[in-house]
Amino acid sequence: MTPETHFLAHASRWGLTETVGMPRDFETYWTAYTSWSRFRDLGIDAGRCRELIEETGEFSFKSIFRSVLATYREKQGAARVGEKTPGHSAFIPTILEWFPDARVLFTQRDPRAVIASQLKTYYVQERLTPRSLRQGLLTKKREQELIFFANVWVKNFTKRFPPWENDPRFYKVVYEDLVRDPDAQMRSIFDFLGEEFETAILAQRSDEFPAATNSRQDQMDAWKQEHIARSTAPVTSASIDKWKDDLTRAEIAMIEGRCGGIMRTLGYEPYLSSRARFSGRTAATVLEFAAATEKQGRKLASRGLQRGSGMRSGAKRALLKAAKIGIGKGLPPSWFAYRDVQRETVQEYFARQRSSGTAGEYETVQPQSRAQNSLPLNFSSRDQLPDDPGWWGYSFRDVPERISQETFVATVPDCLVTWYRDPDIGNDFYPAILNRDFRAFDMRELRFRPLHAATLSRSPKPARLKKATWFIERVYHNHSHWLTAHLPRLLLLRKMGHINQMLLPTERTDAIDGSLRMLGLKPEDFQTFDPARPLLVDELTILGTDRFRPELLRLVPEAFGVDKAPPPFRKVFISRLQATRRRLLNEEEVWKLLEPLGFQRVLMENLSFEEQVNLMRETAVLAAPHGAGLTNMMFCQEGAHVIEIADLGFPNPNFYALASALGHKYWLIPADSRGDAHPLEKDLYADVALVGEVLSQFQAYSVDQASTSSALD
Repeated sequence: MTPETHFLAHASRWGLTETVGMPRDFETYWTAYTSWSRFRDLGIDAGRCRELIEETGEFSFKSIFRSVLATYREKQGAARVGEKTPGHSAFIPTILEWFPDARVLFTQRDPRAVIASQLKTYYVQERLTPRSLRQGLLTKKREQELIFFANVWVKNFTKRFPPWENDPRFYKVVYEDLVRDPDAQMRSIFDFLGEEFETAILAQRSDEFPAATNSRQDQMDAWKQEHIARSTAPVTSASIDKWKDDLTRAEIAMIEGRCGGIMRTLGYEPYLSSRARFSGRTAATVLEFAAATEKQGRKLASRGLQRGSGMRSGAKRALLKAAKIGIGKGLPPSWFAYRDVQRETVQEYFARQRSSGTAGEYETVQPQSRAQNSLPLNFSSRDQLPDDPGWWGYSFRDVPERISQETFVATVPDCLVTWYRDPDIGNDFYPAILNRDFRAFDMRELRFRPLHAATLSRSPKPARLKKATWFIERVYHNHSHWLTAHLPRLLLLRKMGHINQMLLPTERTDAIDGSLRMLGLKPEDFQTFDPARPLLVDELTILGTDRFRPELLRLVPEAFGVDKAPPPFRKVFISRLQATRRRLLNEEEVWKLLEPLGFQRVLMENLSFEEQVNLMRETAVLAAPHGAGLTNMMFCQEGAHVIEIADLGFPNPNFYALASALGHKYWLIPADSRGDAHPLEKDLYADVALVGEVLSQFQAYSVDQASTSSALD
């Protein structure tokens, strides 16, 4: 039996109805559902669930639920699986439609015992925190919880279960009969299920329940430990009348007053007099009405606040409109706290300023072009590649004919350069440039964002420079971004004679300084800028590039003398054992396949930048899970083999594009992502059989190429 999944209630919040069976956006729902604590409590592999869903070709709520139960059954090694969410009594028609051959057990129990038990649960205790006027003084009191569960009990035994009592797929279990004579009742249940009964079933069980990793663990631990202890203890009838000690007389009166009629029909005699029950029913009705009235009052008050908020929003819109008009007429954005700064491309700026004669200079260095790249060597068709562009703007399927955008260099007068670091996103660096018309240049990885406005509003007076060259993009400090986006730009600018006024940030990584020194450049000789002050530059040179343009990327191995190195001979596997994210969870299993083929395992973080470059110069085959270490293929000689283990559920085609641009031979091994983190942070798990299959193809390809080369010689 699974832990309670609460799946159908969750799905209904995401759009499941009698007529709608598909999530509006499957990927969004799938990410939300697999991140939910109820899913994590199952302890199953989301990747395996996804496989089963994709096998059906039906991306529906039904296929998701069936895949979850099937994966749980597989994990337990069982022939059949059960699910036991009490709230699923509200979805009986849906359950029978999705599982027409299912067998349904529904339990009848004294409502006083049911409600006494519910009031002890961690989730009810969590809701019974002290209330405020804003939150409502009546809606989350113990009495309201009691009334809610009493209403559910009545609904179950007057509306939900009665239509199915004579259906052969349903079987009613009376709790009191079960605990008084478990042997006879369990035999009847097993007869109904068509399973063979074994007396060992009634033996006291050990703790078979998995430890949940719920985000509310602190609140639920004590309750869950007690619950599991009771669940694994021998069956006893001691709890039948325990409600008499757990409930007050007034609470019993409310339960019997609300449930009294159906209770007697099902064989549960009242404990209190008819007068007490009438008083309890009246009290419950009054409390319910008072809570409903309070709730309605809060709604009305909220609408009033919303109307006030609407007025404030209207005033805000008027101010923004005024700012837009003022900025459009040439007033500086600083007068309006940099609100509504317009964006334009560099090309749009020059088109707009064409007739002024003072716009600056623009040079196209490399026009837009289309590549002709090979497929991954273990793929036979472009259609096998993912076509999801995700965050990257292009997909794996685009790489064989990827378009490289224009490379240009522009010199623009009177520019304001600003930036900020975002502490919520790894302290990443975000720059922006405003031209003399206070419009922000919209460039790849360099655009004006809301936080730039806030930063400029509180920044000190800008530092002024006569001339400067700005080549720094977003997250320049990231190893992969520095090598693929910044070094090629720096080398092109050096080639064009623009390096003298180039600005470097004061905060640099060892890889940045190490790469500059290997190029014969001293970081201390460059101009830097004060991280706390924006820059006002009279004449600013900027560069527009495509990050994976072959002509740019190949400037790097050329500058580092890679083409002049001796023939490569190493097979290197980049390990992420010391990484905190995107680890290869079964790296040891994969390594057992690589080691006999002559691979050496390397932790790049233990090597200096120069050591990494020298190692790559000698590397003929580079294998690694998806990660920044793969970027070091830039220092491999053209024609090296690159084997990437990657999650194609969140496909990032950058290393495929990089390998293609450098003229390397690329192999792609799909893997599953694991964990509850953001897709960019998740760990990987590789199918060892698939890894072995691709390595066999690689070996056969290498032998064939060697034979062809010998024949030609």
